[in-house]
Amino acid sequence: IMAVIVDDFVLTGLNATDNEEDALAIRRVRSLLSRTIRTLPGSRGLGMDDQYLDYPPQTAKNMFAIDLYEKVNKFIPDVDIEDIEWVELEEMPGRYKIHIKLERNED
Repeated sequence: IMAVIVDDFVLTGLNATDNEEDALAIRRVRSLLSRTIRTLPGSRGLGMDDQYLDYPPQTAKNMFAIDLYEKVNKFIPDVDIEDIEWVELEEMPGRYKIHIKLERNED
């Protein structure tokens, strides 16, 4: 079984250049993605669960997506995840770049 290794995230869908609220939302999502749960005192739930790394690729992708949707909904409620696309790196099978499309939650 090949493990899933995430090399990079690409965030799209919001306009960080012309909109300060979008820029802040992107920074918050990047911060969430760069942390592992249980590592930030006072906010132990902030961050991504790394348990998915030990599962087969399709299961790991699904677990990551569910975790991301739940964490964004909880910690960054003004943003929605519109789409997640996994792009396997040709030069390194089993390693991925994740394209995450964000949108503003107008609710």
